Amino acid sequence: MCSSDLPKFFYSFAKKRADYNIQLRTMLQDGPLTREYIQWAEGSREQIVLLPKDTSFMANIIVTSHRVVMPHIKPLTGAVVIENSQAVDTHQKLFEMLWGQYAQS
Repeated sequence: MCSSDLPKFFYSFAKKRADYNIQLRTMLQDGPLTREYIQWAEGSREQIVLLPKDTSFMANIIVTSHRVVMPHIKPLTGAVVIENSQAVDTHQKLFEMLWGQYAQS
């Protein structure tokens, strides 16, 4: 998948995800595509918080109740899955800490 296909991929994924009853909290890197996505996602079950503009990650981090998944997005080549309960707990707490900090900004 080339980088020009990424927005199309993520919109398609988000549209499929919306069919499930998932309450989603998302922290996103600020930028033009993110701002466009926020408008597109308005009215969905997704709460979105913007990270500072100078934030730059090369992978997403998905934290669930039982695992952490880090798909590599530049380029989209695979993922790391963590199921160790202590590591998952640590990521959950880091997410909550960051959410609390940036949701109030």
